[in-house]
Amino acid sequence: MSVPASLWLGAGAEATTATEHDTLGLLVYRRIEDDNPLRAITRLELDVAGRGREIILDSVLLQGGIPLGLDSPLPARRGSPARP
Repeated sequence: MSVPASLWLGAGAEATTATEHDTLGLLVYRRIEDDNPLRAITRLELDVAGRGREIILDSVLLQGGIPLGLDSPLPARRGSPARP
């Protein structure tokens, strides 16, 4: 079973002014637990400003990694985007 390594962050449809700039700051932290099986815990910290929008982050998982959980205060999901 193949699991895509993407993370979706949803955004509301909120109006913004023309003077706002869309910015995205991203810090990625990984903690490797040398156990059996090996575990890699990835923490993403986002600093987002500007209009409401959807952001797709590809390659969040390490190659061959299997996601075990997702914890976010924002609407988020794993998997491939449903594009028209």
